Amino acid sequence: TGFEISHIDIDDYEKEDRYHHIGLISDFIFLKKKGSTVYKLNSMGRFILKFARLFSPWLYCSSIIIVVRKI
Repeated sequence: TGFEISHIDIDDYEKEDRYHHIGLISDFIFLKKKGSTVYKLNSMGRFILKFARLFSPWLYCSSIIIVVRKI
């Protein structure tokens, strides 16, 4: 297609944040803390995030950033 991938990364809150997560709450609304107006995880959500981080950030990211350049 005339493009070359120069960088791929996940797009999310700070990677070390254990309390907020757009990706998990967008896919699984029941993981949102009741009464929270931001993407704050409940205890089950924090457990799932901690468990997912053991394997791969691609399992739980909210989106993927792909930077390309025309060749």
